[in-house]
Amino acid sequence: MNPRDLLLRLRALLFRRRTESELEEEFATHLELQTKKYLDAGVSSDEARRLARIDFGAQESAKEECRDARGVSWVSHIAQDLRYAVRGFRRAPTFTGFVIAILALGMGATLSTFSVTDAILLRMLPVKDPGSLFRTVNASGNSYDAGGGGSYPMFLQMKSRASAISDLMAYQPADLVRISIAHSAAESLMQQTVSGNYFGLLGVEAEFGRMISPEDDREPGRHPVAIISDRVWKDKLDSSPEVIGSKLSFGNHVYEVIGVAPRSFFGVEVGKVVDVWTPIAMAQAAAPPANLQNDHDFWLRTMGRVKPGVTIAQAAAPLQAVMNEFMLEDVRLHAPPGTPKEVIARFLAGMRIKGVPAGGGISSLRRQYEHPLQIMMFVVSLVMLIACSNVANILIARGNARRQEIAVRLSLGAGRGRVVQQLLTESLLLASLAAGAALLVAHRATPILVGLLTPSTDPAQLITTIDLRLLVFTFLLTLLTVVICGLVPAIRLANADVYGSLKGGFRVAVAGRESGRRILLTAQVALSLVLVIGAGLFTRTLVNLLSSSLGFNPASVLVARLTLENEGSENSPFPAWSNLLQLVRSSPGLEYASLSSSALFFGDPQLMGVRTTATGRLSGDPVTGLSFVSTDYFSTLGIAFVAGRDFHGYDEAAGGPNITIVNQAFARKFFGDENPIGRKLTKLANAPVWTEIVGIVRDVKVNNLREGAPPMVYIPYTQIASWIPPQGRPGLTMFLQVRRHQDVTSLAAELHEKVASRFATGGIFEQKQLINDTVVRERLLARIASLFGALALLLAGLGLYGIVSYAVAQRRRELGVRTALGAEPRAIVGLMLRDSATVVGPGIVLGVMISAYASHWARGLLYGLAPNDTATFVASSLLLLATSLLAAFGPAYKAAKADPMMALREE
Repeated sequence: MNPRDLLLRLRALLFRRRTESELEEEFATHLELQTKKYLDAGVSSDEARRLARIDFGAQESAKEECRDARGVSWVSHIAQDLRYAVRGFRRAPTFTGFVIAILALGMGATLSTFSVTDAILLRMLPVKDPGSLFRTVNASGNSYDAGGGGSYPMFLQMKSRASAISDLMAYQPADLVRISIAHSAAESLMQQTVSGNYFGLLGVEAEFGRMISPEDDREPGRHPVAIISDRVWKDKLDSSPEVIGSKLSFGNHVYEVIGVAPRSFFGVEVGKVVDVWTPIAMAQAAAPPANLQNDHDFWLRTMGRVKPGVTIAQAAAPLQAVMNEFMLEDVRLHAPPGTPKEVIARFLAGMRIKGVPAGGGISSLRRQYEHPLQIMMFVVSLVMLIACSNVANILIARGNARRQEIAVRLSLGAGRGRVVQQLLTESLLLASLAAGAALLVAHRATPILVGLLTPSTDPAQLITTIDLRLLVFTFLLTLLTVVICGLVPAIRLANADVYGSLKGGFRVAVAGRESGRRILLTAQVALSLVLVIGAGLFTRTLVNLLSSSLGFNPASVLVARLTLENEGSENSPFPAWSNLLQLVRSSPGLEYASLSSSALFFGDPQLMGVRTTATGRLSGDPVTGLSFVSTDYFSTLGIAFVAGRDFHGYDEAAGGPNITIVNQAFARKFFGDENPIGRKLTKLANAPVWTEIVGIVRDVKVNNLREGAPPMVYIPYTQIASWIPPQGRPGLTMFLQVRRHQDVTSLAAELHEKVASRFATGGIFEQKQLINDTVVRERLLARIASLFGALALLLAGLGLYGIVSYAVAQRRRELGVRTALGAEPRAIVGLMLRDSATVVGPGIVLGVMISAYASHWARGLLYGLAPNDTATFVASSLLLLATSLLAAFGPAYKAAKADPMMALREE
């Protein structure tokens, strides 16, 4: 195409009215010239015009040929088709609304799931060149693990050692902190401590002011500066231009705001939106403070950017060398004499690190939800296919009703391609309207889905706005919907028998044409059964988990996470905790109250290597869980004793005996068949204090319903200082457990009032809620699968109802003849139900086969049942069969009760 033709086509497209006017003038001029020619030959004026029109031919056809020659006639055709489609949809509002609702539901579910999947698994960090970022994780873990960090002195060594091949920054995992901004009341905000080169390495520039620089991070405690997020600036400071220099305070320290982060930047941890960033050099002033000189406090995580030409493995090598040096020094200083070499080797192997790409950020949500989100995308894809299949069946049925109309168009000269274009345009309009509605559905459903992803104790914050990626996905999904829903019906109608349709209407030549609809419905039944079986498997998994034995009684128990904000002039925090226990235990209606260093189903307990006086040789790592507890701890949680005694008040007094209580798992692992009562244990490192075992308690699940009870050691909480080094700030944070027979909801407010004066509250929760929060993934899958399984059942029932109703309409004469010849109504019903079974039966068989294969994909998410659980497969198949037969019974019964004479007269 030369430039002149292109310009002419653009002109015809952009200035359509002017071009049409010029075409009319041109045709009028030609007609006038031809008329003048006849007039000059002596013909009368009327005859001259008649002869000129005959010579000229059909003007409209000629005009259409001229428009086709311009190459832009398709625009006018689409405009005509759209106007016709709109008129048709307005004449059938029920049909239009039903189709849009089905497609919007399927597309909305798909868009919502894609939006969350994109935010968690696919989206890169909003920083400069995210592809060159890397981070360190434990060598035995995967790229989603959050480990692999180090202490502050270790980070400085790593940064110096790796400077030739990469740049390295450090950050502390973000957490909620009570922060007061501009002298307002303190509220919980997400705060993160970062190294001075954090923003520079990421290439994030301030929206207002400046970012934290390396100069702000050189001297501990000298630069109390902070960066706030765009959200905090707008919501808390009303976008004030005077934000620079304003003050915020937390941890008994005041910080000066020096900059505002850009709106798109939320940090590097997916699922957390950071509100305040402060430099590592100020960590000593935070609450709880971090010991910047402690080699053993691994409170930092590292992230780096490789230089051009350097691989991630090359960049991680010097970091591993620094880690090895620190760990060998740790072994030299703290491993007791005679420690077996294999124990040291396992310890060093467990501290190995590796580099992994970090362009997508860091998130435990990825590790937890990668597989479930893939399953959810599979589920919503099945729902989308079922919805499209249903709509395709509806369009085919509607097309059969329009068979005469299409036949008339074809007989008048319309090309089959032109008819297909018109029908596809109608499908495109339906899909576009559904896509708009689906975006609204996704906008409402996505926050609900995000809320279902994470526990109430640690809700996730995901940025799931409607962006270009989501719009592109919506566009592609719309095109796919048009192809699936509209192409088959359009081709069927365009290839219809014109003569038969004109002669007999829409009831002629239908025999043999319903195979397409029946195949679609069979596929729909199969896909529906896959969803129903999935719903059964995931629901039974959730039930099995919640009904598994815990080893303790969570009913009527409240758990509060408390941090001692100000230790005062006391030498240790334990007098404050003892006073708190006395205060709480004096509350009326309280049965038991206790303290512990870790809470059940509120994070993992502390791990520690121990030695025992067992005579047998230990096979495996000498590692056990460790919890420091007060008296009444086991009574509060309803943990039963197997042997020995509980802690008493004198065990907590100064100079009390060095005693401990272990669980059954510890006894089995460390003592085998020996009796642990009276034996002793001690920690592997530092000056050991031998502790006598005085009791054995029942095994309890600690933080995961899927796993068994780990080995546990319980020690009086007043002896924590002899087990945890001072730099670990022993006893600063504890958990308060309270049991009350009365309503525990009112107790939460009472507890908060009692502890607020001296303790920072990290939340007060019911123990049952903490347990329920550990199965959010399983509950999410059960709910999603059940919801879409029920929807699939409904769509399958509607589809079968429609096809049976259509079959009854087509076979009205046959059924009337059968009834007139003496057929019983139940025989007619049986005939139609058997006909339905020829669709449902193969669908169930196909669905069982697909489910038997697909269920193995979800093996790791099931609990207490096999992927091909017979009871679930049989029950789901019977449920779908019953639903299908019930849907078919309505039109079949109606056909059996119809007056045969009416049916015969209609024919």
